[in-house]
Amino acid sequence: MTRCVVLRSGSDLLTAINRQDAISKLDEEEIRHLSLDLVLNAFSRARVTEGRVSRQSLATSGSLQKYRKTVATLTRKNRHRNAYSEYERRNRLDLWQSKNTRQRARSALVCHASEQLETLVSFYFQALIANVIDPRAKSIVKRAFRSRVLHPTTAELEPRIWETLSVPDMKDLACAVRFLLSHPAHPIPKGSQTHSGSSQTRQTKRSALRALNQHQSRKEKSNACYDWRSHFWTTAVLHDPYINDHLRACIAVIMTTGCRPSELSSRHGVSIEVHDRDRPPALSIRIQSSKVDREQSDPNFEGSVFQPPAAKTPKAVDVTWQTAPRGQPWRQMRVLCHSPEAVWLASYIQRLQEGGKIPPGPAHLAIQTPEMSPDGTWLHSSERDRRVTVKLGKLIGRLGKTVFPRLQTLTPYLFRHAVASDLKTCGTFTSEQISWVLGHRSTRTASLYGSTKSSGKRLDLRSEQIVDVTAPEPVRSHSSFHNNSKKNPVPP
Repeated sequence: MTRCVVLRSGSDLLTAINRQDAISKLDEEEIRHLSLDLVLNAFSRARVTEGRVSRQSLATSGSLQKYRKTVATLTRKNRHRNAYSEYERRNRLDLWQSKNTRQRARSALVCHASEQLETLVSFYFQALIANVIDPRAKSIVKRAFRSRVLHPTTAELEPRIWETLSVPDMKDLACAVRFLLSHPAHPIPKGSQTHSGSSQTRQTKRSALRALNQHQSRKEKSNACYDWRSHFWTTAVLHDPYINDHLRACIAVIMTTGCRPSELSSRHGVSIEVHDRDRPPALSIRIQSSKVDREQSDPNFEGSVFQPPAAKTPKAVDVTWQTAPRGQPWRQMRVLCHSPEAVWLASYIQRLQEGGKIPPGPAHLAIQTPEMSPDGTWLHSSERDRRVTVKLGKLIGRLGKTVFPRLQTLTPYLFRHAVASDLKTCGTFTSEQISWVLGHRSTRTASLYGSTKSSGKRLDLRSEQIVDVTAPEPVRSHSSFHNNSKKNPVPP
C-alpha cells in the first residue's frame, strides 16, 4: 500500500482493525471523513483554533461555560441528539434569531469539535497502529502519528493495545472531523476581528447619536429649551411604573458619567457622595472599572504595577507601556448637578440618608446578580457582568421606544458616546482628561468614542457638569508619555 492510498482509505482501515460493526452503523459520509488524511487535516485546524484562543483563556473569561451551554442546547433541540446536525438544519432553514446567535453557536461547535478531536484522535491512531497487519501501512500510520499528532521530540512510539474506540466514539470523531473541515476557524486574526466588530458597533452608535441630535434640532424650532436626554428622563424614566428608584439611579449614573453598564454590577459598583447641601448640590462619583484585573480594580490598591520607567531611552518607555493593562483601575469625578437626572440622583441619595436607609457618607450603587442560575449552574463573574449589561440595555431600549418610536433603539453605550461628544465639543477638556472620564488609559481608545460632528458642535449643559476628574494611572498619548500627574482639575 502506498502512502496516498493509506492516507485516503477510510473503510479499508476500519476493516483492517476488524470494525465491521462500525462500518455497518456509520453512513458513507461518516466513513469517508474518517480517512487518515481528513483526520490529520481536521486535527491541524483544531491546533490552529487552540493556538488562537486557548481553552484556559476561554475558561478564565467565562466563554467556555457559555459554549458548553450552547452545545447542550443544540443537542437537546435535535431529535437525533446531534448538535452538529442541528446547526446545519438551522442554517439550511434560516432559523437563527440573529447573526450573533449563529456565530456564537458556530464558535461553540468549533471549540467542542476541537476538544473532541484532541481527545479521540490518539485512541484512533493507537487502535490503527496496534491492529493494522500490513507492515507498510503500519509504518505510514506511525510516521503520520509521530509527525502530525505527537510532538517531534517524542520517543519512538511502541505499538500498544489500547481500548478500541466504541461506535458512538467513532461517530463523534467523524462528526467532529466533518464539522471542522466544513467550518474552519475564522480567517481574520483575533485582533483584527475584534477591532473590525468594535468599529462597526461604534459607527452605529455615532449614527444613532447623530440622528437624535438632528431630532433635537428639529424640535428646537418650536421649543428652544428642548433636549432629547432631558425629554427621555422626564417623560420615560421618571414616569415609568415598572421600574423602581434604584434602577432610575443606575440610569442617572450612566447618563451623567457615561460609565459602562457592567460597572454597575455587584462585582464593581459606583460610590456616590453628595456635597454642598445648602447650595445646588455636587456629586462625588467613584467608579470601579470593569476593564482591568481584580487586583487592579481594588479600591485599596495604591499605584500601578506598571509604573512609567525612569529610563531616558524612548524604546524602553514604549515597550513598558505596550505591556500595561488596559483601562483605569478606578476613576473619581466631581459633578455639578445641572441636568435633571443629576439633580434627581442627588435628591435620591439625600432622601435615603435622611430616612436612615443608608448611613451617611458615600452611597454604594450596584445591581445584585445571583451567583448561580436557576438550574444550579455556577455563574462566572463575567457572565454576571454580562447579565447586568443585558438588563440595563433592554430597560433603556424599552424606555427609548416610548419617547422615540421612529428612531433607533437607545443603549447604555449611546449615553457613553454622548458624554464623550459633550466633552469634546466643550473645548476645555484635554484628550487625557476625556480618557480619564471614560476610564481609558490611552487617548487612542478615547478617540473612538463620540465626536464633535455627532453633537453638531452644540454646547450642552451637561458638558459643564464634570469639573474635576481623578485617576490613578497616567494616560498614554499618541506622541509621548509625559502625562505623569495623578490629578488634573478641569479649568473653570
